Amino acid sequence: MARRAFPPASVDQVVGLVRVLNSLGGRADAYKVDEEVEVDLGDLSLAIEAAKALGLIAVEGGDLELTDLGERLADSDIGEVGAEVGRRLAEMEPFAELISAVGGRGSMELREVEDLLCRFGYCDEISARRVLNWGVLLGVIEVTGDDKVLLGKSAGGRNSVINTDG
Repeated sequence: MARRAFPPASVDQVVGLVRVLNSLGGRADAYKVDEEVEVDLGDLSLAIEAAKALGLIAVEGGDLELTDLGERLADSDIGEVGAEVGRRLAEMEPFAELISAVGGRGSMELREVEDLLCRFGYCDEISARRVLNWGVLLGVIEVTGDDKVLLGKSAGGRNSVINTDG
């Protein structure tokens, strides 16, 4: 069974979408959300797909609706729902492959991880950075000061210090 690929939306775009949707009562037409967020429609589409993949929203007939998980995020911060969202993220590509590769070796050079991401279509710096940011924020991976990538706490690694810089 092929794993679903994660849309390269930024953390801020997804969290912003969830919060805007919450301010609109938890359910709104995608065009109404687009008017509220004033971002490029392509970026909004990525944010919608990422939020849907993470179980934060449901999409039905052009309407976006917060799920229970999305409501919890809107009422708190990503740390409150991070473990659950991190588990969902770890089941998607490229994260599942990244966990397997890093777990099998113990660590990887950041450059090797960037090459792996490129094989999944995240070749430009922006999408690769977005993917890495999600992995770090949710504890799937850790990037050390010397550019080593380790498994994060939520991916079964022993590392609990997460570097969110960059």
